[in-house]
Amino acid sequence: MSHFDEFWNRAASAAQTAASATKRAANSAKLSIAIAAEEEKVKSAYQAIGKLYYQDQIAAATPSGPAYDEQICRIDAALQRIGELRSQRDVTPPPAGYGEDSDFVDLVE
Repeated sequence: MSHFDEFWNRAASAAQTAASATKRAANSAKLSIAIAAEEEKVKSAYQAIGKLYYQDQIAAATPSGPAYDEQICRIDAALQRIGELRSQRDVTPPPAGYGEDSDFVDLVE
């Protein structure tokens, strides 16, 4: 194999590694955005429950009913989805050989 071929193969390998790292970073960012969206749903449901509770306190009513149940179901579903997204984001393995030290070849004879 000529030095040029060896250089070309190493350059191609480096490009593939860079592309793989970029793809992983984009996937991680996408999952982080999805997690943030689910967390916003939880926050919104918590606020809705707080408003319901406040209204019930003013009316001297017992805090319960379908409105509470609906918000609690929204919270549970969003928290479950957050767990799924986090496990996907945290499990994505790096490509084989990623992070290993490269062997540089002296191309000058």
